[in-house]
Amino acid sequence: MIRSVGLLAVVCCTLPVSGAGDIRLVTGRAVREDRCALGQLSAQFRSEDAAAFAHASLSQAAGQVKIEWIDPGGTVAAAAAWESVPANACLITQLPLAGYTAGRTPGAWKVRVTADLLTSEKTFRIDGRLTTTVIGTASVKPVGNQHELTLSGTGFTASSVVHVARFTQTGGWQYLAVALPSTQSDSTITVRIPALSTGEYIAIVRAADGTVSAPARFVIATARAYQLPVPPGEGWVISQGPHGSFSHWNRSEHAWDIAPRQGRYVVAMRAGTVHSHDLGMGRTPHLRSCGNYISIDHGDGEYSHYAHLATGRFLVRDGQHVEQGQRLAIVGNSGYTLGAGGGHHVHVHVTRSPAISAQSIPFEFNEERKEATTAAAPSPKGRPASVPVAQWWSELVWVPSGTASLKVEIAWDQAADDLDLHLTSPGGRHYGWYGDRTGYSGRETRPEQFTITAPEPGTWRISVQGMRGEGAIAFAVSSVVERKAAPAVHWSSRIRRPPVARN
Repeated sequence: MIRSVGLLAVVCCTLPVSGAGDIRLVTGRAVREDRCALGQLSAQFRSEDAAAFAHASLSQAAGQVKIEWIDPGGTVAAAAAWESVPANACLITQLPLAGYTAGRTPGAWKVRVTADLLTSEKTFRIDGRLTTTVIGTASVKPVGNQHELTLSGTGFTASSVVHVARFTQTGGWQYLAVALPSTQSDSTITVRIPALSTGEYIAIVRAADGTVSAPARFVIATARAYQLPVPPGEGWVISQGPHGSFSHWNRSEHAWDIAPRQGRYVVAMRAGTVHSHDLGMGRTPHLRSCGNYISIDHGDGEYSHYAHLATGRFLVRDGQHVEQGQRLAIVGNSGYTLGAGGGHHVHVHVTRSPAISAQSIPFEFNEERKEATTAAAPSPKGRPASVPVAQWWSELVWVPSGTASLKVEIAWDQAADDLDLHLTSPGGRHYGWYGDRTGYSGRETRPEQFTITAPEPGTWRISVQGMRGEGAIAFAVSSVVERKAAPAVHWSSRIRRPPVARN
């Protein structure tokens, strides 16, 4: 299967609890790359800002810490959670704004941090002008020596003008092109623009009266496909994708975190020359660090990087040529790793220069799902649930002895959304698109389902990961446990989508 204003006053909220330490919570527009701190501290954001960041500081250790972003209607729009957090650990999370639902939802928001029995809450505002011109989706394709950009939405007119911009780490949004529609209707605009390089961009539509739409994001990924950095058939899960909640912003915004459920070897995503960096590091929960890592020069101007590897467990040497899929090292938790399972995972991203700290670029795994069809999907049936992008939803299902089959299905009604279904047997066997695919309908199907014949008796875990979408992705999940010579046991109800705040 990949943001400027002056320094404002510090705004923080502290809620002390006797005998249990305290929490300090601040918000800002930027994250300092050199240390665990926010820059451009503020409680006021604009819809065109790249993201709002929150930093929680704990004076004492906590079993679990959760930071939640709450929209003006009271709905939790996004959340990040850490487990077994030591005192003074670096806890920063982001709420993407420009091009995301939050940026199109102006009003009074809250960010809330909960650590065991402690709670601290802070109010901030997202300012934006409501307009009848709305971009729903943006897609791009090469046409000769240009790119053709297609926008779908509402409120487009013959006098609409399209602006294309790119975010720079030091200068805010850099506008690259302005174009009049080559084709246009009330709901679709197509424009031709100069060819764009690999990266992430925004599109804005300006109406005749001078009002502008909220930004819509689109990416141009490298044309080179990369293999997942794990051996085929092993049980791994994607724990964080691009623009993730825990660390994927600024220069690493197009990175992926992949954690083992079964297996331990990290493999090369493409062939190339190894540059190894076993720094002898352990965990650094107070310092954002890649830990021990390997970089591979692919010989065509692109470099892949593999971070948080176990020290002393590298399987390749500096300067060695490796093939795609060749084992590189043992997965570890060196550097900044917090989370379930001790934080063991591999962080991977791709750059156009050798340094792991260089700006990441969007890339795709060759196992990635085909583009979701835009045809109308059947109304989802099953138990209603929701999950944010890059987060996990799960529940347990009891499978008794003598069961003939276990059928699990997820469905959703928005073609632009994307979810992954995973099952874990009582013995720890992982069923998923990068695990055991027995009885799997495939990632390109809607609904997505598994049918396991003669399943192992005991407690199974059903897990659903949000892969693409905005805010909380609503879906329906159903399970059927069919006993031999007995009717199926199942449950079903109509889906309910999360409420949408309206101003």
